[in-house]
Amino acid sequence: MSACNRRYLAYISQWPDRTRERHALGEVTASRRDEQDRSVRGVNFFRAADLQFLRARQRGEHQIQGVRNRTLQPHLPGWKPSRIGRALRRFRVLQLIKPVAGTRKYYPTARSESLVIAGLQLTERIILPAFTA
Repeated sequence: MSACNRRYLAYISQWPDRTRERHALGEVTASRRDEQDRSVRGVNFFRAADLQFLRARQRGEHQIQGVRNRTLQPHLPGWKPSRIGRALRRFRVLQLIKPVAGTRKYYPTARSESLVIAGLQLTERIILPAFTA
């Protein structure tokens, strides 16, 4: 029995500790309050509108030039500028984008890039193929 326990503990010790990453993902997907104490919902990687906005925001030109409402409009057909503005405000409250002082431009935070990529890869590579199997 002790040999079995040693093998099992050796196996478990190889797993990396992902507590910090789970906590960060929980912060992004949980609701939050903004400056005026209004509730802002978290990111849902299964919601079509959230995925569409994340993919549009993740485009290469936005990494270089930053993202603005006007630059997102061509990539989000059917979205009104007011809806894009609300999405930008929501992502700012969730601390996934940070504003550039004196402009209406936003850049993604380092934390948001890793979380968004991980969330999109999770849905695209693991969950969706599991549904088809």
